[in-house]
Amino acid sequence: MMNSMSETYRVSLADLRILMNTINRIGFDGDLDLNKLRIVVEDMDTELGYCIKEEGDAFPVLGVCHTYKDYSEFRSTLAHEMIHLYQYQILNMEPNHKKHFIEFAEELSVKIKIPLSDLLP
Repeated sequence: MMNSMSETYRVSLADLRILMNTINRIGFDGDLDLNKLRIVVEDMDTELGYCIKEEGDAFPVLGVCHTYKDYSEFRSTLAHEMIHLYQYQILNMEPNHKKHFIEFAEELSVKIKIPLSDLLP
């Protein structure tokens, strides 16, 4: 169940999948293959999320924290990591925060109505 926008947000796998599908449909025109991805919800000390593909892995791993300060932080983090997934799956490149990331973040922020500053590292 989704928490109020102003209180600590605890991630549920069901909400995560719903939001991923929504961001994919609206922000990526459904181009991301969410079946070719491993999703991890875990405690993290130094980051809010990640999207990595280790050598030998069949699919990228998208990780998010168990808890965020609010729903907005969770949504922005997920969208940011999905840009990295786009870099892996569509652009066939190692994820980074360079030109392609910034250009796509600008476009995505308009499509899904998240401030650009919330998508940038």
